[in-house]
Amino acid sequence: RALYPRLHHQNVLLRSRYLDTVVDAALASRTEMTTGSATTTTTALVTLGAGFCTRGLRVGGERGIRCVEVDLPAVVDQKRRLLVDRGVVAPNLDFLSADLSDAAQTAEAVRRALKSDDNAAVISVVFVLEAVLVYLEPDAAMRVLTTCATAARAAGCRDIALCFADRIPGVAGVDEADVRRVLLEAGWDDLVA
Repeated sequence: RALYPRLHHQNVLLRSRYLDTVVDAALASRTEMTTGSATTTTTALVTLGAGFCTRGLRVGGERGIRCVEVDLPAVVDQKRRLLVDRGVVAPNLDFLSADLSDAAQTAEAVRRALKSDDNAAVISVVFVLEAVLVYLEPDAAMRVLTTCATAARAAGCRDIALCFADRIPGVAGVDEADVRRVLLEAGWDDLVA
């Protein structure tokens, strides 16, 4: 408790509630699971650096949203064990291992997150970054932002969103104009209003 005082826990709670609200709104405005002639189209929620967040367990199921969490191999393994130990079954939740400071691993994980085992075409994706970029070097953080935007377009996603509560590389403080500038540089040009 001395390492994580009460204020830290309150900050995490506030950040998580904020993102839950923003993610729910982003998902509600996107196409959910519909059946097409040969394939199924779907909405994906891709959380990079998910850690032990439970959002993927809470949002996917009954809405037909495919949730993918990307994190370090040790974190993914421990989270899987915790879910198994507690008897949690989450058919709409997938885990991918990647070190987000490694460009090739990040690109491969995001590409895999935008594909599904049942040949579903991901037409709508919501990326979530919650307190992960702050732990990366600025160039690696920028690559994560760029990779998400470019990989989603390359995968044919027609509807792409970014929900974040994180430090944006190159932005001191919370200046909205600076955040927009960095997101534009990262390739989110058609997504920044």
